[in-house]
Amino acid sequence: MTVPRLTSLAILLGLAACSPEPQTAPELTPAIPAPADAAVPASAPSALEAAVRAAYADGGALRYQAATLDLNSDGADEAVVYLMGPFVCGSGGCPTLILTPEGEAWRTVSTLTVSRQPIWALDSRSEGWRDLVVSVSGGGGPSGQARLAFDGQTYPTNPTAPPAEPVPAPATPPLIAETAPITDLP
Repeated sequence: MTVPRLTSLAILLGLAACSPEPQTAPELTPAIPAPADAAVPASAPSALEAAVRAAYADGGALRYQAATLDLNSDGADEAVVYLMGPFVCGSGGCPTLILTPEGEAWRTVSTLTVSRQPIWALDSRSEGWRDLVVSVSGGGGPSGQARLAFDGQTYPTNPTAPPAEPVPAPATPPLIAETAPITDLP
């Protein structure tokens, strides 16, 4: 080999040694519920999106479907947010957040760790909050729907285990349908 070729080869080998190691996607794990006191000012533009992003700061690229409805009859709409993304979803589904406006902030009431759409809000109530029904499938469990009753503090976080209970799909239109618009989370 000539000197210029050897020099080029040495430079290439040196650069290759400095290159970062290939990145692999982290193993998917169930989403960690946001602390109940995590709040973002509701008056800020996209405050709901900011509250969701704060709860999933390390969630990577996220998309969501959302609906608002007064779940606790206080005159203010709560938000039900179904998240989607490679680092927050697993074989059992994706997380769903229920948030409530509190003063000038949004507070996470519940984080359902494994859920799917459609999601319904029933007319029946538990501890003053409307019961929810979410779809469940995958993860090795049976497919179907589960009713989630508010316990005075939160909704059950895992719709595949008690106190959530299997129910038939409601005949009413869902709050969040599979075909609901999907939005990128900033």
